[in-house]
Amino acid sequence: MAHDIMRPLYSAVDIPQEVFARVKYSLTDRLELLRENKKLVDANRLLSNYAIRFESARNENNRLRDIFHSSSGLREEVEVANVLQVKNDPSSKILFLDKGSSSGVFVGQPVVDADGIVGQVINVGRFISTVLLAIDRNHSTPVVIDRNGLRSIAEGSREDNTLSLLFLSSSDDVKVGDKVVSSGLGDVFPKGYPVGSVRSIEPALDSRYQNIRVTPASKIGRFREVLLVMPKDFSESSDRETQK
Repeated sequence: MAHDIMRPLYSAVDIPQEVFARVKYSLTDRLELLRENKKLVDANRLLSNYAIRFESARNENNRLRDIFHSSSGLREEVEVANVLQVKNDPSSKILFLDKGSSSGVFVGQPVVDADGIVGQVINVGRFISTVLLAIDRNHSTPVVIDRNGLRSIAEGSREDNTLSLLFLSSSDDVKVGDKVVSSGLGDVFPKGYPVGSVRSIEPALDSRYQNIRVTPASKIGRFREVLLVMPKDFSESSDRETQK
């Protein structure tokens, strides 16, 4: 009988302990959830970082595969160089590479990418070299119209990132979309390598020649790697000098 009377009192005494236990377990569960959530967030960030690096590496591998595939038709040896900086303004259109004389780079050396002719080396340091882009107004490339073998000179434009074809008269057979490739004359650029495609044709002021603009095949200013073309005779002479 006495126990029955005291039961409500015992229950009242137990209530704070039960509430405390429930709050304790609730806080513990919440803290555990927060810890697990932080672990998941950190793991997700790590996986995202791995994914970004993997994607970057895959893209780089694809670029290198394309650039080496494009060079498979060249008889000359090639070496990959990374682009350090591109300067593209009306007064000077050049880029800087991370290869110099220590890698066998020489003045006048042709430079190409996976899509076409880039330019020529004009200055060489021990570990860095400077390339004059084909779109610079001071650069010219002997070319032919691939469709009919018509010879011309592709000269850099003074206005934008295009090329101009010189010495083609108004009677010469040139069409918009014609592919322009290197002729191999002058023994500088490999024969048959893409230079660009004809974008527009207009009569020149004296009406004897055509004003022909060409869109470069090369990804001018948008590449990270290029190919330095190493002629066989140069490589062999360099090897002979090294052996001495």
